[in-house]
Amino acid sequence: MTEQKVLQESAEHWDRMIRYVEGKNDRTVFPDYYEMKKDIDEYWFADSCPLCSAYENDPAECPKCPLAKAFGPCWSVSNIWFSVRISKTWAEWLLSARTMVKQIRSLLKD
Repeated sequence: MTEQKVLQESAEHWDRMIRYVEGKNDRTVFPDYYEMKKDIDEYWFADSCPLCSAYENDPAECPKCPLAKAFGPCWSVSNIWFSVRISKTWAEWLLSARTMVKQIRSLLKD
């Protein structure tokens, strides 16, 4: 699979998660990835991420991930994924997730 295809799939993955959270009535509660996984069968950790599936199967591949090359590894502060990870409410998660999808889409070529 090409890098651009993986980036597109990752953006679509984030779009689906964002739509799920946008549909929540109460965004003041702590983000529950088990709930999301149960409801839409994906969540914001590596085993649901197309980029991680393509680049993290071997830990040596993670630095080759286009997102990591552009914004630093997921566990770094410069990559917005870390902000998604530490969100204290669904509303905060949603703000960070929208930035995450923007970071991914910024790497897509027209």
